[in-house]
Amino acid sequence: MPKYSFALKMRIVNDYKKGDCGYGQLAARYAIDAMQIKGWIQTEKRHGAEGLRKRYRYHKVEFKLEVVRQIAEGLSLQKASALFNLNRSQMQRWVRAWQKHGIEGLSSKRRGDSMPLPPAPVPSAFEKTKGCPRRRLEREVAYLQVKTVFLRTAMGRGLNEADLDSRTKTQLVQELRIQYPLDALLQGAGLPRSTYYYHLRMAQLPDKNARLKGHIQQVFDRHRGRYGYRRVTAALRSQGHCVNHKAVQRLMGLLSLQCHLRRRRYRPFTGTESCIAPNVLNRSFHAAEPNSRWVTDVTEFRVDQQKLYLSPLMDLFNREIVAFQISSRPSFQMVQRMLEEGLEKLSDHEKPLIHSDQGWHYQTPAYQQTLRKHGLTQSMSRRGNCLDNAAMESFFAVLKSELFHCNSFSSLEQLAAAIREYVVYYNHTRIKLSLRGRSPVAYRHEHEARGVCSSNP
Repeated sequence: MPKYSFALKMRIVNDYKKGDCGYGQLAARYAIDAMQIKGWIQTEKRHGAEGLRKRYRYHKVEFKLEVVRQIAEGLSLQKASALFNLNRSQMQRWVRAWQKHGIEGLSSKRRGDSMPLPPAPVPSAFEKTKGCPRRRLEREVAYLQVKTVFLRTAMGRGLNEADLDSRTKTQLVQELRIQYPLDALLQGAGLPRSTYYYHLRMAQLPDKNARLKGHIQQVFDRHRGRYGYRRVTAALRSQGHCVNHKAVQRLMGLLSLQCHLRRRRYRPFTGTESCIAPNVLNRSFHAAEPNSRWVTDVTEFRVDQQKLYLSPLMDLFNREIVAFQISSRPSFQMVQRMLEEGLEKLSDHEKPLIHSDQGWHYQTPAYQQTLRKHGLTQSMSRRGNCLDNAAMESFFAVLKSELFHCNSFSSLEQLAAAIREYVVYYNHTRIKLSLRGRSPVAYRHEHEARGVCSSNP
């Protein structure tokens, strides 16, 4: 390999810093390999001008072993040359010597790996002690091997080294004890022996949260993974369990129970401005009495190349779905049947406000005539503002995240049956934290019971 002077190296580096030419142009100008030039530039960036000077240094075996280890783990020769300020051919000799003779190849004073090594002397009593460099290096190599296996096992579980607590480390050590000695595993895991045995004893004790974990699992499974830790806590409290929400959150994490995440999508409104009805509701999504404020809308589902439409009617008093219709076409008849179904549940004195967006269904004369006939007040959102009907949009988001997105459906009939089943579940079983941990129907029954008691003292 040709030798290059320090002055030539600095001239090439300075030419590169001027920004006039790149690696290829410098290689053509000076008739030097472009990779060699790139290595000089990186060395000068990391170690300065002194890094380009030819120096004769003695490298300890520990240093050689570290260089070889990083190259074996994927570090390129070019990056290693800049990192350690070494010649590439020198590092290649170290790698070949390590592959052929192990640590002895790195500790040999002979140059290159082609020359035979001297026969190993008979170890003396002094060499058998712990202070022997060879024994120390062998222990270091064993330590690195065990730690690598330990970290790979943790990464296989999706854990980073920073996320490993002492309990998790104990579990990993137990799994690897069949293959490696305990002392090496504890050293590789950085786990004190006393801590290891403490967690082993704790694991053998009966779990004081076993019953609570069982109740949490039952609630989670009964609601098909739709409940997070807040609703699970409310459900447990309604069953008579005195439990803190933080404890439920921690135990659900230990059980790997995670509710379905809601997908959000913005759908802009592209229709024309309507003057049919003003925004009377004005985002006041609370009602003091049942059947005083209703909201409605239409949403779409896709199954393969087919579409299914749902038109529900919600009571803002308890967020109960008082009526709904399902159709394969977004026709006016679907909305009209939904409205008639809701009107049948009203008493003579109940005249609710009904709010919707500016969809074409709600602008038809037949729809407005039905509202006037029964004394209902019509309210409409502003154009393109989905927040004016946020209560209905929230129900659609919950429905799709808890039913549609987490299941697969082969036909529209199967999806329609699942929606009907979910609406019954939503009204009668699914609790809402805003309703003090009650389902919509249970909350309405409590309100009606309080009204009867107040009228009959």
